[in-house]
Amino acid sequence: MRAKLIVGIGFLCVLTLGVWRANASVTLYLDAPFPDSAALVWGTAPPWLTATFTTAGTGTVELVLQSRLNPSFDTECVKEWYFNFDPSLNPSILTITPGTISGATAPSISHEERDAYKADGDGYYDILFTFDTTGGASNRFGGNDWAKFMIAGADITENSFDFFSVGGGGHGAYKSAAHVLSVGDDDDSAWIGDPIPEPATIIVWGLLGLVAVGYGLRRRAS
Repeated sequence: MRAKLIVGIGFLCVLTLGVWRANASVTLYLDAPFPDSAALVWGTAPPWLTATFTTAGTGTVELVLQSRLNPSFDTECVKEWYFNFDPSLNPSILTITPGTISGATAPSISHEERDAYKADGDGYYDILFTFDTTGGASNRFGGNDWAKFMIAGADITENSFDFFSVGGGGHGAYKSAAHVLSVGDDDDSAWIGDPIPEPATIIVWGLLGLVAVGYGLRRRAS
């Protein structure tokens, strides 16, 4: 009876995983300053930036970038934002199309070759978003601004962007990194990264672990 109960729980986990996978997403929380940015006085609590990759269909991923910078400082904004891509694939296969952008100019996007973009004091990345830092606040990506993008490429999912940077500076590795200008009252630039595993990965491994335990107990009972 106990074995059947655990197998039943494992089956429910599989069903739950299937439902969750239909709208699977990975969120990166940029909350770790590096290498010399920790002493800066930020106007808001971390995470200061988030990036959410959500599978939107076969070979299609939606990316939502969200700023959580202090809207009281008009000049506090993102200059560069770096991402990684599945090392078994070439980032040049990607087509990244800007969608709705709130309160900022659309960034330029580079992804021509692997490990082509280095974040200061960290490693090398595969994708680079470069935002406008000139003109007024309406041009810059900061405050509570957000931006959506559609990413297309053969067989990609949200997990295709869930990788760490290649070492190159001794600070990291990170799954994403960003260069922020004019931080708080210090009016100095900062580098931040996301070294923390996202909750989605923890949930998946937890569910798969339950399924494996249920299968093992079932084999012992038979």
